[in-house]
Amino acid sequence: MAQKKIKKPNRWSAIFLQLGIGAVTGLVIGIGVALIFDRLQIKPSIWDVVLLFLLFIVGYFLQIIIHEAGHLIFGLLSGYHFLSFRVGSITLVHLNGTWQWKRFSIQGTGGQCLMIPPENREKDCPYRLYNAGGVISNLIVSIFAALLFYLCNDIKYISYLSFGLMMSGIFILLTNGIPMKIGGVGNDGYNIFQLEKDPIAKRGWYIQLKTNALLSEGKRMREFPLEWFEIEKNADFSNPIVASLKIQQGNWYLDSGEFERAKQCYEELMEPDLHLMEIYKKELECELLFLEIITTRNLKKIQRMYNKQLKDYIKATKYYISRKRLMYAYYKIMEKDVQKAAKSLVEFEKVAKTYPNLGEIRMERDLLKVIDRIEEEKAVE
Repeated sequence: MAQKKIKKPNRWSAIFLQLGIGAVTGLVIGIGVALIFDRLQIKPSIWDVVLLFLLFIVGYFLQIIIHEAGHLIFGLLSGYHFLSFRVGSITLVHLNGTWQWKRFSIQGTGGQCLMIPPENREKDCPYRLYNAGGVISNLIVSIFAALLFYLCNDIKYISYLSFGLMMSGIFILLTNGIPMKIGGVGNDGYNIFQLEKDPIAKRGWYIQLKTNALLSEGKRMREFPLEWFEIEKNADFSNPIVASLKIQQGNWYLDSGEFERAKQCYEELMEPDLHLMEIYKKELECELLFLEIITTRNLKKIQRMYNKQLKDYIKATKYYISRKRLMYAYYKIMEKDVQKAAKSLVEFEKVAKTYPNLGEIRMERDLLKVIDRIEEEKAVE
């Protein structure tokens, strides 16, 4: 497949940018703390320092909620509909007319607000306000916190909290508003930047949100038209939103039992020149490991793929139901460890009880049957 010439990203500039933001934020916090104690005319005790730190953490947590609420508000203003609201791993989902509490987490994120895009807007789905809504809300609240900090300069606890709220808001504003990848995940500014420059990404954005909403309701990937995930020949897979469309294409083949074609889709994205986001790379490595286990069962290759880095990622993504399926396949087919395989099944059911994506659960249950069938066929041989 022909692709655009891909410019190699400057990793060092991104690292220095993040370090710079952290250094500036730390400097401002240090100066601010000194000003607080000077203005209150108190000699800071250990308790004051601890309390100020704790209230900063409280402010940061509140700003995460405010950030996701901003996505919700500005998403609604843009014509979207509510799907789910997550802080940490606690997720509120609106499924089939009812409100439910679920558990899910994405490495490198503190929260997430997912919404259903307006109908029939594949080519011009609004994205600017939805993506920018979080940092806009952080900015507004930080300004109010700064005013409160200024007006209540003689009230210690209000000064502490308003300062923490202001500084944490500025930190979230910078780390989400300036386009960059944090922990291998593109932030809101990065999403806007990628959508602005690529019409294929705009369609991918719409398809990604639409399929996610339908999967949450219980639909499966194989029930969608394959045409949804077809990609133009000049697609730039270094754009993570375009790459996600290719991943969904692979997932369609995976759910349809066309494992070789799924493998081709995933491997195409693993080309070094594409500079894929780290979180996507790890997800693809997990799926390629699974496909290797259920197809060729090449022991040396599987041992090479199942390295320490991937093991650490699997542990870090314990809320992903596909991880339980992967480990079930590994223990049952490769290690032939009945106890570990049974434990993976128990963990699968535990995750399934609070998993927000019903369609994915249906697909994963069928893949468990594929694993069992392969093991039965091996036993007969």
